[in-house]
Amino acid sequence: TRAALAAFLTMLPLLPPELLEKICLHVRALNLLPLMLTSSRMYAIVNQEHIWVDLYKRTMPETAFSLSLAPSPDYWKFTNPGSQRFVYLYAKIAESSGAFIPPPVYEDVEGYSELALVMMVTQQYPHSLIVQNSACYILRRLAYFPVDATVEYQDKIEFNRMIVGDFGAIESLMATFDRFYDSAPLIASALCALGNLAINRENISRFLGNGGLDRAISLVRQHRDHYPVLDYGFFLICNLLDNDDPSMIVYHHDAFLLCLEFLKDRSRPKQLYPPLNLLLVLSCTLEGKEKLGKQFVSTVSEMMSQFLGMSGDTPEESGDIVNVIGALYSICIGLCDGPGSAPFVLEAQEMDLINFGFRGLDIYKDTPSVLTKAFLFVFSLMWSDLTGNVQRHRDFILAIMSAMRRFPTDWPLQSCSVGIIADYAMMDGDFKRFVVENDGVALVKSAMLVHSSVCSDELNPYEALLDDFVRSLGNV
Repeated sequence: TRAALAAFLTMLPLLPPELLEKICLHVRALNLLPLMLTSSRMYAIVNQEHIWVDLYKRTMPETAFSLSLAPSPDYWKFTNPGSQRFVYLYAKIAESSGAFIPPPVYEDVEGYSELALVMMVTQQYPHSLIVQNSACYILRRLAYFPVDATVEYQDKIEFNRMIVGDFGAIESLMATFDRFYDSAPLIASALCALGNLAINRENISRFLGNGGLDRAISLVRQHRDHYPVLDYGFFLICNLLDNDDPSMIVYHHDAFLLCLEFLKDRSRPKQLYPPLNLLLVLSCTLEGKEKLGKQFVSTVSEMMSQFLGMSGDTPEESGDIVNVIGALYSICIGLCDGPGSAPFVLEAQEMDLINFGFRGLDIYKDTPSVLTKAFLFVFSLMWSDLTGNVQRHRDFILAIMSAMRRFPTDWPLQSCSVGIIADYAMMDGDFKRFVVENDGVALVKSAMLVHSSVCSDELNPYEALLDDFVRSLGNV
């Protein structure tokens, strides 16, 4: 009652802060925010991160768990006014709405009611900037799983994407484009949430059906100097196109032109990375290779000429340039691999793109992540002609083996190197002897030990193959 609450509030100044903190851990979400605002003393006691973390776990357990898996936890603070306001409104709507009965398709999905309430808060307070900021971030987390997530959690996130899509998440996120078009941080968050939700085909249809792609591109152009908008905007487009739906083919050419538009200004290397990621997606599609292959080659060649070996004015900018080179190598690898790659390989050979690969082996010899991509790129262009320029092949093998010695614990580099050496040795007896003469058996065995330490809890589908390979090398 009001009288009881008034009596309790008059007692608060008499209680020690440690006891008040313990009491706060049991206060409901509807009451904690008003209690925090009763006095400056209570504000200081209640406005602590662990108290609000505990409140989220008690009130919104599914959301609290998904927030704990965020790849960049600094983006969210439980003591932010928007975070506190959101859980208060959630509890307020939950008390007035009662329980939600899910339809049969979702009856076994844990947390259905919580997802429904999250969407109700989002939709009932569309003009509140702090609520929408929190809503967008929560939807990002509820539609995301980390790479090491369990299969069960991945399945749960797939259901989350369907459920919030059915509740109107796509339309609500797109509405922020119109209401808060000048708020770059919120636009970035909405684009990221849409990118996570756009992995589901029904959500893709909803997004495209409402003209979402044109609106997203328009906002990326408007906020092109705000890196998160650029990054998440291209992330969304990548997820839209990175599927086998034939209906998406019509967007490929426009997506390529969009990449070229954002690759014109190369004064800030970091800004190039998002459009290069989209080029990578397009380069791995048959349609991209057949219709845009020559344009890909000329774009990559031009950018390689400019950035290969360049150093930035700051360590951060130098790192951005390295990322650009890695992305360019990845695009070439995508074009060289799979159906439709033959014309690109010929075009790349005619333009002598392989020199960019060999230069990279020397320039980035101390950067294993780029070196691995350079290995794959060079091998993709050289494997079809094992008889031509044998010495160049041998120099390439020696470069690979040298890197294996310098980075003995780098599993991506080791696995890539073993694969290339195995291909050489199995395709040509002379190359097999060359590998053995240069201590290749010991290097491959060492790489297998690295794999055992990195993937000790997983089945190794290559173990038998590598064992056979090592035995065959020993028989030379």
